[in-house]
Amino acid sequence: MINLSYRFIMKNVTVIIGTKWGDEGKGKIAAKESKDAKLVIRATGGNNAGHTVIYKGKSIALHLIPGGIVYPQTTCIIGPGVVIDPDVLISEINLLKKHGVPSIEKRLKISGRTHVIMPYHKDLDVLYEKLKENPVGTTKRGIGPCYSDKDNRIGIRMYDLLLPKDAIKKKIKEATKLHNQNFLTNGMQNCIVNSDELALICNNWKSILKDYIT
Repeated sequence: MINLSYRFIMKNVTVIIGTKWGDEGKGKIAAKESKDAKLVIRATGGNNAGHTVIYKGKSIALHLIPGGIVYPQTTCIIGPGVVIDPDVLISEINLLKKHGVPSIEKRLKISGRTHVIMPYHKDLDVLYEKLKENPVGTTKRGIGPCYSDKDNRIGIRMYDLLLPKDAIKKKIKEATKLHNQNFLTNGMQNCIVNSDELALICNNWKSILKDYIT
């Protein structure tokens, strides 16, 4: 785990805020504003939308990592208000490396308090939409259910991925008690969470992401 300690005199702080439901182009504007930034911090949201950045003439589509990562002087932080799908995050890290964006390991930091979108959150997203009289029309990527677990204090955080396998398994078991009942009651037995299998997946995420978590 990295100890991130910086001291900056903040002469200029630019804050990008969306005042609609999303897809207002925040990522695009943030990426443009990051050109001369030292720190680029993403505060909220998940991977339901995204933005494209250009690096050495090539387009790179990002959904989680701040677009400012393509500027070599920036340190990019994914803050605790964001919810992270680790598979999407790993895919984006690999994409940036493939395109030759330098020093990703040094310049990308993930708050350990950021909550993790687990596979069962996506199943819950489907279930909740099905049960609503007026479905919202979510992207089914588990973002809403993940935020619900965060508010209910049963969410899995990035810090939790660093735990030994038995400890993360116990947390998953506690977090999914009510979820499993919901799946069972609503005919989604195939979605009932196997904590052993999911603990193994978490262990794999840990092996790839541990050096980014701070």
